[in-house]
Amino acid sequence: MDAFEKIKKHYNFTRKDEERIHSLYSIVENQADRIIEYLESRIIDTADPVLVEKIETHPMLSNYHKYWLLNLFKGPYDTSYYRRLIKIGKIHTRQDIKPHFVSVAMNVIRASLMDILSEKIEDRSYRTEVKESLNKLLDINLDVITSAYVEEEIQQYSTAYRLKSTLVTFAERFSGLMNLVLVFALFSAKASETFYQISQDEVNEVNKLYDSLGGENWYNREGWPLSSASFSVDNLPDGIRIELGEVISSNSITTVYLANISEIRSEEHTSE
Repeated sequence: MDAFEKIKKHYNFTRKDEERIHSLYSIVENQADRIIEYLESRIIDTADPVLVEKIETHPMLSNYHKYWLLNLFKGPYDTSYYRRLIKIGKIHTRQDIKPHFVSVAMNVIRASLMDILSEKIEDRSYRTEVKESLNKLLDINLDVITSAYVEEEIQQYSTAYRLKSTLVTFAERFSGLMNLVLVFALFSAKASETFYQISQDEVNEVNKLYDSLGGENWYNREGWPLSSASFSVDNLPDGIRIELGEVISSNSITTVYLANISEIRSEEHTSE
């Protein structure tokens, strides 16, 4: 059982209902233009700018409305009919026509048709049966059209969501790639550090300067006294840097000249 057959079954829309509605075709055909004219006047009365613009700038809409109305009584109520209703819902969604106004339009159509049937059918019992069958079909039409609205909106939202998700994923991957590049750059920088090698005697001489300048009382003496004769320009104890062969203590600013590696002399300066 296909989707539309299930829907008709849920509404208990039977073959007898179809026959009753088909019998009304000639009555409605003679009144179709008047019904559509009234429908569109009511649409304009809503003063909704989207609806009014559609009615005033698309005269062919009257033909589409009339085509739907006549097919309501002509059938057949098969898969093709079901697909046409879905298409109506999707087109209305894309045209930014709210489902509320579809319900309003269906209410206008329903009221007009009920008035016509009350006027044209004298047999009260038969008239009641016909109205019941027609109400079922109008409800089915409204159900399928509004369901198509929801489906179309979900698809539009899903497309936007997929686009957003793709952009976020790309941004995350790009960020991860850049982080990886930075890690490699740091490794490369680390690998290219310049190491300075001095003798242990020279280390001792530097530490003597540290002691003579009261290094133990310095506020910041992390890494002091020197404990290694090999150190990197990028990894020195606090207060030491190397520039053009100089070792400078920033605490009391002592300049140590490593002239010939083995020869050390110092000059003490006052820190500003």
